[in-house]
Amino acid sequence: MWVEFFRVIRSISSTMANSSEIQASRLMGMGWFYSFKRHLLPRLLPMIATLSAFSLGNAILALATLGFVSVGLRPPTAELGLMMTELFPYYYEAPLIFLQPVVAVFLMVLSLQLLSRKIK
Repeated sequence: MWVEFFRVIRSISSTMANSSEIQASRLMGMGWFYSFKRHLLPRLLPMIATLSAFSLGNAILALATLGFVSVGLRPPTAELGLMMTELFPYYYEAPLIFLQPVVAVFLMVLSLQLLSRKIK
């Protein structure tokens, strides 16, 4: 999962390293930390936040999927995919009970996506 972060950060850093903004700040005698803080970090933080939200959403979906197919954590541990598996036989009697972990996963992933848009 770190490969996406590396590629995005490397791409932005390499284009910004050759920009006129950084060259002008270097010519004025500013150090590398000032250039990083003033020019590079404001461009990197929104991308890192967006990628983090997407990666966290993918991790939540992957854990719920593995738990649903009984590959994840074992039954004493509470996990959303395992809850779906255990509540699936009761779907016809009480469908709202089964939908609670589904809605929880949906709301977590949706909130992360909305948060990434807000940060962007």
